Amino acid sequence: FAFLHRMIKAIFAVSFLAISQLTMSGIDPDYNIPCKTASYSQSIRTVMMYHAGNELAPAYLELNGPGNLELRFDDLRGDFRNLYYTVFHCTSDWDYSDIDQSEYLEGMYENSINDYEQAFNTYTDFTHYTCSFPNDMSSLLLSGNYLMVVYEDGDVENVVLTHRFIVYEQLVNVTPNIHQSTIVTEQRYDQEIDVTVSHTSYDIPNPYNDFDLVILQNNRWDNAIVNLKPRFVKNDELDFDYGEENNFRGGNEFRNVDLKNTDFVTLQIDHYSKVDDEFHAWLKPVPSRAFIRYQTFRDINGRYLIRNDDGFNSHLEADYIWVHFTLPWDYPLPNGSSMHVFGALSNWQALLEFALAYDYNEKAYKAAIQLKQGYYDYQYVIKSGEEIDATLVEGNHFETENEYTIFAYNYEMTRNYDRVVGAVFFNSFD
Repeated sequence: FAFLHRMIKAIFAVSFLAISQLTMSGIDPDYNIPCKTASYSQSIRTVMMYHAGNELAPAYLELNGPGNLELRFDDLRGDFRNLYYTVFHCTSDWDYSDIDQSEYLEGMYENSINDYEQAFNTYTDFTHYTCSFPNDMSSLLLSGNYLMVVYEDGDVENVVLTHRFIVYEQLVNVTPNIHQSTIVTEQRYDQEIDVTVSHTSYDIPNPYNDFDLVILQNNRWDNAIVNLKPRFVKNDELDFDYGEENNFRGGNEFRNVDLKNTDFVTLQIDHYSKVDDEFHAWLKPVPSRAFIRYQTFRDINGRYLIRNDDGFNSHLEADYIWVHFTLPWDYPLPNGSSMHVFGALSNWQALLEFALAYDYNEKAYKAAIQLKQGYYDYQYVIKSGEEIDATLVEGNHFETENEYTIFAYNYEMTRNYDRVVGAVFFNSFD
């Protein structure tokens, strides 16, 4: 049945896509879908996009370079959906670019997702979907920010999920210099990234208006430094040596929980239980680290890895577990503030489904969150209005190991798009 279903779906997809090619400009992204990573269906879980071959690698790809990106996600409805995807080019500040799909996409503008399988040996039933891009059906012509949109039944308005990714070129040389903050009052807490950009073989006619940098800490956008303009221009060199504008909080190493094997408890887990064919993992309460001296230990900088030690294919055989978080806290936060579990597991957002509720009897914040088996980094953060901060719970130290990424954008006036002309990836321990 599954084989016939795929064949019928593939035939329908080819017909549908052939018709869509009659519109040479592709799909008009004139709708209210934000250019961010998000799920729009409650049953869609564990959405991952990474450079194929390394599940911890971020969704960055060099234009015309080796490899491709892989998108994976689960649907806890357990049945089959008629899913398609397309990609849109975005500006450097994540809005839709004013260029047609025909200018940045070669091949099909829409493709169906035909690679899906049912969960195996799990108590929770789900369908696992996989999609690789670029592929034989579609390839990219331009660098820049991109948004992949997955939607149902060929209706681009019926969005299931969206995911950001970045395609870059190496046309300029980006050289970072990371050190303690030069601001005296922040030297114990902040990491400063000074940058020099050399562009001897790439012309930048108007660097103050058209050229800027984006600096990411641990591949997160919620605290990214964006639209950083050069401070000085000298011949073929741009200087971004600022005192305050290029500072990040060092933060602290991430907490972690190991859910790869439910037969054994790890250091972070008090016990496992099974209720009505659902697994539960009860974590040991670990209090605030705000006033504890910095301690170094290896983490994966807020990311997660799907694994089941007893399975052959973790993406199909890793079960879903209700993870019970407990954070001792003497008093509830004031109105307007909330506590959240935070990291790549929450798309680096303080989402409602990752919020903790205060338990007056235990004097602690608690939450039960359903996660797929694997290894997870996370932190507790406090959301106040639009501000998200981990300092009061996790502490803040300039010594903390963090990963950094710098993307250099230049607005190509003749082609009307923001081109990613350079990228560099480095670690604070470098």
